[in-house]
Amino acid sequence: MLVNLPSGATAELRTTLKAKDKFAVQNSVSVGDGDVSGGILSLMETALLARLIEKWSLDAPLPSQHACAGCTGNSAAWHAHVRDEFGEVLDLDDYNALEKVIEPMLSKVMSAPNLETPSA
Repeated sequence: MLVNLPSGATAELRTTLKAKDKFAVQNSVSVGDGDVSGGILSLMETALLARLIEKWSLDAPLPSQHACAGCTGNSAAWHAHVRDEFGEVLDLDDYNALEKVIEPMLSKVMSAPNLETPSA
């Protein structure tokens, strides 16, 4: 799907979701010592965006291609760095436009079955 951003840039997104997309979004949030680190929603959104954006017209590498020594073997650091890259590259109007496009997909990967046990 081609998305025309308010700045005039474009982004091409994959629209078919895979189970691995759900796993990646869930893995974007780390919990340590009972405290959740980072902005949960922004981490989840950027995790999904990084997986879905296949190319864009912006003069910057795709955030999904991020690799640095600090991220090696550290999924939480990678997701935080990717979120920061989106924050630097995209102006707010462009980010909001992408956010609207992926909103139904994010809801889908965040859905979970009712895990309650029925009373007998």
